[in-house]
Amino acid sequence: MPPAAQDGLVSISVTSWTGASGSGENSFVLAALLRAARALSTRELAAALDWPQARAEAAVRAAEHRPEVCGPLTLRRTPSGAHLVTAQHRRLTQAQRTALARRPGD
Repeated sequence: MPPAAQDGLVSISVTSWTGASGSGENSFVLAALLRAARALSTRELAAALDWPQARAEAAVRAAEHRPEVCGPLTLRRTPSGAHLVTAQHRRLTQAQRTALARRPGD
């Protein structure tokens, strides 16, 4: 599945939580990126998880090559090469996305 570019980001969309490989390290990467709520470079991700950079890179690659492990999330790569996790847009209607993007009082 080729990545789709949108807003300067590369999206790797996925559809189910099944199929995690062996150690499930890609799940740790997804959880860390979701918790950070911002894009992280592989170096920042490795430091936050107290992992060697090669281990973080391998986990990101695994999530990219086995996107089914991401469930309702989308692993994205920014133009700078940092990674972030967002919800799949296909799961929500445009009206639902708009309503969720509103701030209280809007």
